Amino acid sequence: MAKKARLIYGSTYLEGEGSNFDLLWLIKMKLVDPHFLIEMGKDFQDRVLLASSLELTRARKEAKNCRVESSGKYLEEARATKKWAITVFLKRHGIKQVELHPLTPSKVMAELKKEGFLVTAGKEPWYPERLVRTSREIEWILETQKAVEQVMWTVRSRLVKAKIKRGVVVERQGPLTSEILRAFIEDELWKRGCGSIDTIVSSGKQTAQPHNLGSGPIRANAPIVFDIYPYSRRTGRFADMTRTFFKGKPSARALRMYTAVREAQKLGISLIRAGVDGQNVHTAIEKFFEGRGFKTDGVRGFGFTHSTGHSFNLWLHEAPSIGNSPCVLPEGSVVTVEPGLYYPHLGMGIRIEDMVWVGKRGCRNLTTFPKDLGTVIIP
Repeated sequence: MAKKARLIYGSTYLEGEGSNFDLLWLIKMKLVDPHFLIEMGKDFQDRVLLASSLELTRARKEAKNCRVESSGKYLEEARATKKWAITVFLKRHGIKQVELHPLTPSKVMAELKKEGFLVTAGKEPWYPERLVRTSREIEWILETQKAVEQVMWTVRSRLVKAKIKRGVVVERQGPLTSEILRAFIEDELWKRGCGSIDTIVSSGKQTAQPHNLGSGPIRANAPIVFDIYPYSRRTGRFADMTRTFFKGKPSARALRMYTAVREAQKLGISLIRAGVDGQNVHTAIEKFFEGRGFKTDGVRGFGFTHSTGHSFNLWLHEAPSIGNSPCVLPEGSVVTVEPGLYYPHLGMGIRIEDMVWVGKRGCRNLTTFPKDLGTVIIP
């Protein structure tokens, strides 16, 4: 039987080229530039990080769960034969079949095929054990979430102090804008050891677009969506929370939408437990909204237009996902529950998002920031 290897190629920085968080999870080392990790031998447990001369010394000290080899050992032959160092490595080790991590760039696959390797694309999860969060990871997620909730309270306090003038939220210096609040949130998160970009602060008609970052003055008497999803600069772990506030008096329609979303989230949380198919949770929420008269049209882009939730850890969106595809939720996983309703023709959208830990008999909500009308409606 031909010898086979599994291959990961990527960097381990958030902003690195081809970031691969399976690689980061395994070796627990930050690499700005893409590197190859080869898994071979029995059950692919012989793991080799092929390190560049730039990172070799550091990798030998910091890289976990693998042995480190210098790519320089293979460069002379690679240059002489106009091949890549990785192809020389694989051939020297008698590898003929290669399974690529699903995030591998197509150029890597093309090069390996050109050199005669039998190449197949792997599937996620690459490491199934990554779906389950350790107790330490839960602690790290909660640390990040603590910062999120603290900052959300400071935002609310700022809205409490603000005034309403001609349909716009204002402070002494002038209109309060999405840009001002976004910069404020991200600065406050930085002070608490977290990094964040593109925080969603949208209001009024912009809230009808789930991923509209928001711009311009904050509208009064209308939904204001805050979606905050930073990572800890110390541990790398993410948290994710969304709240919809109102500064002033919301319309009866907006209140009905908000109540429906909050009850839909409550339903979703009640259904989540280990072994449940996330698709069934998502379908139950869809049916709930339909029963309340909130129709969804995916073609026209209104209603409940996104998945119910997703996992996160070293990256914001990880498996498992709660949506239109089957996905059994494993015990110990952490997922968001974030139903929403969006109606561009009504000029409004509502979303509420919490994080939950999945247990055998149910789930534990890791989010403590309140969702009651007394908190989200700010006179």
